Amino acid sequence: MHPVERVSIRTCTVCPVGRGLVDERFHPRRWVLLPEGRALFPGHSVLHGYVRFFNLSTGLSVRARLPLFEDHRILDSVDGLVLLLQERDGAIRLLHPFTGDIAELPPLTTLVNDFAAKSKLSSVWDLSDFRKISATSVSVSSDGVITVMIILSMMCRVAFATTSGGSDQQWSVSSWSLSPTWRSVSFQGRLYILQRSRYNSDPQILQIDPPRHNKEILSPPKLIATCPGKIQPPYHLVQCDSDVLAIGCSDKPNSLHLLVYRLADLILEKFTPVENIGGNVLFANIERSL
Repeated sequence: MHPVERVSIRTCTVCPVGRGLVDERFHPRRWVLLPEGRALFPGHSVLHGYVRFFNLSTGLSVRARLPLFEDHRILDSVDGLVLLLQERDGAIRLLHPFTGDIAELPPLTTLVNDFAAKSKLSSVWDLSDFRKISATSVSVSSDGVITVMIILSMMCRVAFATTSGGSDQQWSVSSWSLSPTWRSVSFQGRLYILQRSRYNSDPQILQIDPPRHNKEILSPPKLIATCPGKIQPPYHLVQCDSDVLAIGCSDKPNSLHLLVYRLADLILEKFTPVENIGGNVLFANIERSL
């Protein structure tokens, strides 16, 4: 495997190499992988192994040299960590880009096989469909076991895997599926879904928790809040500082005005829109919002 050239990032706490993944205090949460544009994807020869990261809090931009991208592709990025797929053998790895720490996860083939065993429609999906991920969450148990959950965009299913080891280690796909129209966000190791259960119903927010250490299946999402009827599609879920925000259009005719609600308020059935997001800027997109 290729080495990773470490980048020095100023923090209040020194992160020891080898602890960057298993200690959540050292996850680079406010850093996001920044697209280069001009069709320059990570691993492009013009970039010479460098990728750029952007800090959502400070606006600082840094380049990290990650030779892994020469034969890996990005599946997703969450909390500053990067989920990678090695094209040659289907190996999936979680990378801390600033310390070089790497966690090995079960290969892509186990994900495909488990989905095939649980779905009657598995034959209609191409291998590339399993690489399309709409959200990823990472959590760490008290004994240092990492759990990664992903939402498979094309199949509307959730899958998880751990670093617990063992010869039978594999990805496990949920037996249940999500609504065809949903939005998602990862926050504090959990996945949150905004969806409508049926046409013209109020949008609901669901929470998906990582499985317990000794469980091999994902529990179904649990309903934690219902949005007021005044919010209309298109919907978005986005993390803003320490909050999750639900965004939608006003129900007034021909209005382009957006309504923003804090998830914490919706859980308490407080339906007052947010008037100020503290000088932050929200980018809302169908695939991903920031």
